[in-house]
Amino acid sequence: MIAGAVELYVCFCSTTTEANRMSELAGRMAERQETLATPMRAFGGLERIASVAPYRFGQTIYFQDQRADCWYCILRGAARECAVNEDGRRQIVDFLLPGDVFGFSTGEARGLAAEIIAEPALVACYPRHRAEALAESDAAVGRGIRQLAFASIERLQRRALLLGCNSAMQKVSAFLLEMGTRCGSISHEPIALPMTRYDIADYLALRVETVSRTLSALRRQGAIALVGTRSVRIIDRRRLAGLETKVTGLPPAQQLRCA
Repeated sequence: MIAGAVELYVCFCSTTTEANRMSELAGRMAERQETLATPMRAFGGLERIASVAPYRFGQTIYFQDQRADCWYCILRGAARECAVNEDGRRQIVDFLLPGDVFGFSTGEARGLAAEIIAEPALVACYPRHRAEALAESDAAVGRGIRQLAFASIERLQRRALLLGCNSAMQKVSAFLLEMGTRCGSISHEPIALPMTRYDIADYLALRVETVSRTLSALRRQGAIALVGTRSVRIIDRRRLAGLETKVTGLPPAQQLRCA
């Protein structure tokens, strides 16, 4: 059902709004990430209980404090998980790409909201209680759900380590390497970033001006090339990896492992 929906959805969202300028970028992402959106499909039981829906740019998948009665998987496009603090500041906790499963919660209400940042977007929804019951009765499904939940936890752990560093240069370098790995970037080919620089700033706890200055500095140093406003080509991966090592304390082989 999910595979069929992906094929039928290619022509969705063909209008000429500003958001739809991301359609070409989304197509490039989908071309390499289609295979990344298969973890949930591998467990046929979960596919049987899934419902698939299209989303447009800026549309909310779920709201902060909403009842946590479903899990989700990005099949196409991209999203962000974020929260708005009492003072009105937005904090982005995670970027969600094809294959990422999210919406896990130990409580009844959600602490985060999830919003689409790249279209055309396609999202699978799995009723939580039905999925939990299926996991208890099917060992393969249970193992798969644990693996996907661990991947979500690992992304959050990496962000926590990244935020522990005070250097904007190290934060941005680590971010670019992680996105290159998660987007399936081939060496020296541009990484199509689905998020804006404002999103990156809120994710790294930096000012947008600092993100822009840091990207420009990395370009001048020959570490990256900027291809338009949403694409980056990594030229000196070793240099970026050296900076990331200072952030995480992990050897490069572990840093570059796909989340």
